[in-house]
Amino acid sequence: PTCSPDFSQLGGGCSDWLSSATRPPRRFCAKACVPGSSEESMLDLFAIFTKGGICLFQHQDALATLNGNPVNDLIKSVLVEGRGGTEAAFTSSVHGVQYRMDNELDIVFAAVYRKSLEKNLTYVAPLLDAVAKAFKARLKALSGPEQWLELDFVTDFARIKATQEDKSRAKENTAPKMRAFEETKKFDSSKAGNLATNKPGELAAVRAEAEAKRKEKEESQKQDDGSGNGSDGDNDNAEAEAESRRRANIAALKSRKAGGTSPRGKKSNPTSPSAKKTKEARVWPLGSNAGSGSAQSLDRSGQGKEASVSEEEIAKLRSYVGQGRGDLQDIAADSADDFEADQDDNDDDDDDSAAASAADKAKGRGVFSIFKNLTGGTVITKEALDPVLEKVRMHLVGKNVAADIAQKLSDSIAEELEGKPKGTFRGITAIVRDSLEKSLTRILSPNRNVDILAEIMQCKARGQPYSVVFCGVNGVGKSTNLSKICYWLLENRLRVLVAACDTFRAGAVEQLRTHERKLNVVYPPEDGRPRVKLYERGYNKDDAEIAATAINFARDERYDVVLVDTAGRMQDNEPLMRSLAKLIRTNNPNLVLFVGEALVGNEAVDQLSKFNQALADHSHSDNPRLIDGIVLTKFDTIDDKVGASISMTYTTGKPIVFVGTGQNYPDLKKLNVKAVVQALLK
Repeated sequence: PTCSPDFSQLGGGCSDWLSSATRPPRRFCAKACVPGSSEESMLDLFAIFTKGGICLFQHQDALATLNGNPVNDLIKSVLVEGRGGTEAAFTSSVHGVQYRMDNELDIVFAAVYRKSLEKNLTYVAPLLDAVAKAFKARLKALSGPEQWLELDFVTDFARIKATQEDKSRAKENTAPKMRAFEETKKFDSSKAGNLATNKPGELAAVRAEAEAKRKEKEESQKQDDGSGNGSDGDNDNAEAEAESRRRANIAALKSRKAGGTSPRGKKSNPTSPSAKKTKEARVWPLGSNAGSGSAQSLDRSGQGKEASVSEEEIAKLRSYVGQGRGDLQDIAADSADDFEADQDDNDDDDDDSAAASAADKAKGRGVFSIFKNLTGGTVITKEALDPVLEKVRMHLVGKNVAADIAQKLSDSIAEELEGKPKGTFRGITAIVRDSLEKSLTRILSPNRNVDILAEIMQCKARGQPYSVVFCGVNGVGKSTNLSKICYWLLENRLRVLVAACDTFRAGAVEQLRTHERKLNVVYPPEDGRPRVKLYERGYNKDDAEIAATAINFARDERYDVVLVDTAGRMQDNEPLMRSLAKLIRTNNPNLVLFVGEALVGNEAVDQLSKFNQALADHSHSDNPRLIDGIVLTKFDTIDDKVGASISMTYTTGKPIVFVGTGQNYPDLKKLNVKAVVQALLK
């Protein structure tokens, strides 16, 4: 789709769709849950627009007030980014949106309603289908697309909507009601049921007897409640007596201990030779009870002195100086020639003149090579797409894309292509390949361009430090990649403060101190102020408080950037996720980065979705702060299985800001969308 992301500014008479300043507030009443009630229609908005962004028809309820831009959200999150699928539904903040796409005419039909009323709106799906059928028939009756904007569809829409509401209401009225027990077959097999069946006229008597027993049971419960209230005084007296006995027993026990009397009345003589001596705890040389002297012997950090950096390591570090200045380099586009050759070969295979050599060319080719003979008809059908899309789905899973994401991508391509006219000289294979490439490119292209250097300069002009929080699960490389980003910032003449907020993992502070020491060797202080400094308060402390004091310290000492290192935590650990949400809520950092491995497949979706959900649940805000970007680590270990990048960006809609490609400081790159797409299609 090529529609504009700002739908409220498009032509076709829809510029004031979402303006609710002059409309009365939305009123809810008991009858609002009945479709078609005169007090209020539960369908807030119905819109028909082209994929190019031209509004063809819109109907909005007079009493409806839209919160936000649900149609805008549908366009940006589903149509533009290719996140459609078989569900044909989308959820914004407070609204639900169901939609239909007609690929033959490139038209979208969308119905907007309140999420809280979704269960009562059973007629929305049939309404969309009926409106789409009628609207397409009216359009085809016109001479050309230039007359589409002149089409008057108000009367037809009102008639179709009333018909679907009546059908829904009739269906609800004819819904089967719950039967009484006496009306079921189970009652007939019971003793009372047999008696009533064998003796005509007994059924009414049995039901009356059951009703009398029910009323008698209710009366007895009321009497029990009344008698229970009258016995409160007796209960209070009993509790008071029990409490006095407990206090007396405690006092007696204390007196026996003070007088040296044993529970059996015998006094112990601690000075007698027969008294048992208490066993002294053995002091192990390297144990936890060894004392301060042994603790010093356990110190392996240089006997209290700061460890020095070897000359060989200093020479290696100095060789990195100057490699990270300016913007980061893109990941190299690997095997681009193979991709182009594969594309050309498959295009040639669609030509009948290449049928003789098709078997030879099929060997060693890409994912689409086995579908050379599928050409389809004049209109792309579901039957022609299914075998190709199944192979596409399996190919994406083999590239480490999460299984459900691969399925959604296949469904999105099917929704986009089904019913679309097919070119005369193009096969289904080439069309699906092009659609997949465009879809992957849209997903990987960020909807927010994160320019960290520019944002840092803006904060610096205001006299505020730019703060970045790193979060993620255990062992993904948060501290290591934090040090790489610190190196990159130092290369760009910025002063960096590293906040050690991982107060849980043993050695976390020492790891950051090692990086600080190495970077200070090659980036010496300027004007008596260090270029990089570690801010730490030890272990078992409140990480949110440490981050807050570190940001204040950076403001006072004129540091440009604060990099906040947090403890690794699993996405299901609620106490640690609550702590992370508190840190982000309290300090409101400029950027929240999720650090994830490129090695994971299905786990990437679970991690990101639960991190975002936990941050939203524990934020105590209507507009919670979620993950802003992704740091993809260990990218050098996966060859062409780059599917984790698709899984992460598809789940969050956030960009991949940094890519870790090694263990050294300069091994930090920027995502190359074209290279990743080529690797996925290889």
